[in-house]
Amino acid sequence: MGEQQVFSELIELGRIISKREELQEYCNQQFPMILKGLPRRILHSGGECLLNTILHGLPDNLPESSRNKAKVIELVLETMRKESTSLTHCSGVVSRLCIELPKQLVEDLVRWCNDSVQSIVDDNDENMM
Repeated sequence: MGEQQVFSELIELGRIISKREELQEYCNQQFPMILKGLPRRILHSGGECLLNTILHGLPDNLPESSRNKAKVIELVLETMRKESTSLTHCSGVVSRLCIELPKQLVEDLVRWCNDSVQSIVDDNDENMM
């Protein structure tokens, strides 16, 4: 199954609340492909909606899904630091990430904070004003 097809199916499943279990199964099955295509797709319009769908597809009550959520968050943060986007787009994506942060491990939160501060200090964060 190609990347385009994976993301099309993901978006379709995310639109229907009654298919949440199916979305979760699909995200677990296609997680490597989702991670591969996410950096490019998160930059397009609707990136925050795609991120929302993916995060809904990774339930909090399963250890593997929690680790996968952390991988998604880290990948999105890295992408948003490297790629220039509009302020509106960047804030939409980061706002969605913020909803997930209280559910993450302290070690991950500290690492992400340190990485973000360091990118600002190094002046290599593309979305800083």
